[in-house]
Amino acid sequence: MGNPFTSKPFFVTTHTHFLLYSKDNQSECNVGARNIYYRIWNTNSGWSNWMIYQNGPFSTPGFTLKEECLHYIEYYSDDYLGNKETVQNISCYVDNTPPTTIGYGYYPIHLIAHDPGKGGCPAVGGYHVHYRHKVGDNGEWSQWFVGGLNEDITLWLPEQGVSPMGQPIYVDYYAVDILGNKEEIHHDVFTSETKNYYRN
Repeated sequence: MGNPFTSKPFFVTTHTHFLLYSKDNQSECNVGARNIYYRIWNTNSGWSNWMIYQNGPFSTPGFTLKEECLHYIEYYSDDYLGNKETVQNISCYVDNTPPTTIGYGYYPIHLIAHDPGKGGCPAVGGYHVHYRHKVGDNGEWSQWFVGGLNEDITLWLPEQGVSPMGQPIYVDYYAVDILGNKEEIHHDVFTSETKNYYRN
């Protein structure tokens, strides 16, 4: 979890580690790279101070971002003579919020998910719904199924054209976005009387 999803815009989670690396230009006279400097801006707190990137055997590899919002990262390196490279930059959104899914109906049952984001910050927007089901109190659970990307699920149980005969239908389901943010599993019982759902 936390691997960046590389598209435009660039999305990560607070578990994503940013790794920086620098080396001096290859020549007979190079003195070697000294430090990498970086700073972070976000919509909530503005720019941080410039920091020295720690990259050694006793340091945590890379750095992470802490808040769900838009971030800019600027960075550059210098050598032992004080020569500095041009400041580089990237921008990204942090999305730690999982999708949310609701279920309703009876024959058929509909599982509808959406990826809401948080605090006005956009979400990555791609998710898959995972689900399993059984018909009746004595029925057996199906295997887990995974819907397609951003697919709404329609379940005709036991199957289309075969009535469940008023038996309760149990469905476990949840959605996971393409960054790995996962919602809690819903354990719902669907009945013909309500045409709705009950959440345990």
